[in-house]
Amino acid sequence: MRELAATFGEALRKYQAAVEDFDRLVATVLGVNRTDARCLEILMFDFPDGATPADLGAALGLTSGSVTTMVDRLVRSHHVVRKAHPSDKRKVVVAPTDGARQAAEAAYRPLVEQGAELLARYSPAEIAAMIDFFTRASALQQAEETALRARHLLQLREL
Repeated sequence: MRELAATFGEALRKYQAAVEDFDRLVATVLGVNRTDARCLEILMFDFPDGATPADLGAALGLTSGSVTTMVDRLVRSHHVVRKAHPSDKRKVVVAPTDGARQAAEAAYRPLVEQGAELLARYSPAEIAAMIDFFTRASALQQAEETALRARHLLQLREL
């Protein structure tokens, strides 16, 4: 079992690296940095109607000043727009432009289509097991990110 787990771990590491490399290239194609691309991804999938800067800061682990700078860049590059919050006129909402959505879709469409073909090779039970694994692995990754952030902040305070 240990050897199988090691082989699985190596396959997962290679997959994670391939995803990161592809996402970095998509960011380059879109003309943004990796953080800005991640912001666009969050907007498109987690906040399809737009997000407040505070929402983006929480999702990305950025300060309000960093979020403002990032949103300014994305507005200048026509990837996002600022608009009035639907229920609180004191706030703004950041939303991706149609052009940003189309560019991202064009970049990812072939991968999504080929991924669907790949997934068709697996049984429903195997797909359910993969969903379970990735759901649990994502929760583990997020918990460890939170723990590392807390340890790092504690270390900074001790200096």
